[in-house]
Amino acid sequence: MEELTVDRLGVPSILQDIAKELARYGKKSLGELRKIVTTPYLQDGVTYDVQQHYDLEWIQLAVRALVNLYENTDSPLVRNQYEDWFTVALFGACIDTCMRNAQLGTDVNRTNAPSLSSTNRKNRAQPNSARKLIGRKIDGIVYVVNRLLEHIRAVDYDDKKIKKLQVFGILHLGLRVQFTRLWCAGGSVTIFRKDPQLYYLDKKFSVEGIKTFLKFLASIYQRKVIIRDNLNVLNNSDNDVLESNEDDLYNELIEIGRPSTPPPSSQSVRYFADCWKTPRKVKPKKKRKLE
Repeated sequence: MEELTVDRLGVPSILQDIAKELARYGKKSLGELRKIVTTPYLQDGVTYDVQQHYDLEWIQLAVRALVNLYENTDSPLVRNQYEDWFTVALFGACIDTCMRNAQLGTDVNRTNAPSLSSTNRKNRAQPNSARKLIGRKIDGIVYVVNRLLEHIRAVDYDDKKIKKLQVFGILHLGLRVQFTRLWCAGGSVTIFRKDPQLYYLDKKFSVEGIKTFLKFLASIYQRKVIIRDNLNVLNNSDNDVLESNEDDLYNELIEIGRPSTPPPSSQSVRYFADCWKTPRKVKPKKKRKLE
């Protein structure tokens, strides 16, 4: 029962350098905030390095996007807006820029982009000659199950590696933001968790509102660390396979000529099965009315 109630993986910690950089923007007035977003984050004589300074640039771009909206005399955050307006005006700089990272080689697909993991699942049993089915479109939908299954298949259902994997979702409705996570508790049981912190971003400048926004950016950074940790697990898979193959070959060479027991089945245990297609009933033919 503990496996179902304890947050085993948790959320990664924030690096001290990132926390210090975020704290620099905790100003008490909009004027002070405007001044710091126009101040270079690099010291004099320091050349920009994408590996070292990308996150600093992302933080400043995100805060600057918010400052521009606060300074707008038309008060765009106060008025009702379409869903994608917030993505373009604010969350693109906050979320997409953070995740679109040269260090990790990652990018972001939004709105009309179909889920690749869902597409792969639907087309796994499709013949090559058939039309390719597309996955669900990522538009305010919590659709992380297929992504977790893709990761689990990528590590060949290795239980030790599966326990290190988790995926996340970021839902935003207007200026409200909710983070979610999904991980495998064991066997075919997965845990879906809504993080307790629900962010309400202020429509106008306030000291507490800026603090909330900076905490929101910190949470986004934590999700990028989750991606990094997943990539470390996935990228080490090939190395582990090579090492195990060498060990297996060594053991086989040692055992040549000795009586041996039949080798175990090479088929890996598959904990997750693909979804079955919903059977469709044949539509009855409509009877023609006699005139």
